Amino acid sequence: MLVFTFTKPLARGWFLTGPPQKKERQHKAIGPFTRYLKKILSVVYKHKEENRRVSDLFVKIPSKRDYPDYAAIVKNPIALKPMKNKILEGKYKSVKDFEQDMLLMADNAKLYNGADSFVYRDALKLLVSIIFYFYYA
Repeated sequence: MLVFTFTKPLARGWFLTGPPQKKERQHKAIGPFTRYLKKILSVVYKHKEENRRVSDLFVKIPSKRDYPDYAAIVKNPIALKPMKNKILEGKYKSVKDFEQDMLLMADNAKLYNGADSFVYRDALKLLVSIIFYFYYA
């Protein structure tokens, strides 16, 4: 006779062997430098102007479906979410490396949208928010 033992019901249904295991991210230990970069990135994420978050356009790299020509025009795409992953994985060795990615994001916005676009102006506003953080925090 075969007997099954059911675990607690979860959002996805009943499981015979227990809940699904979460993928473990390989993060380095969070040290003071990582916390510092995460704080800077949170300032960028939270920057608001005229009751809207300026960073919303820069969270993800534009999709190929919505912007099919983006990959042809922008050779080195970057966005805030990949930058956050780089912070957590310890890939930034200095603030200068982080700053270079922020500048690249602004350059990409200028290249794809033009220097007079609101997208490029928003990218510059995010850069200014970092400068204010460096000098006034």
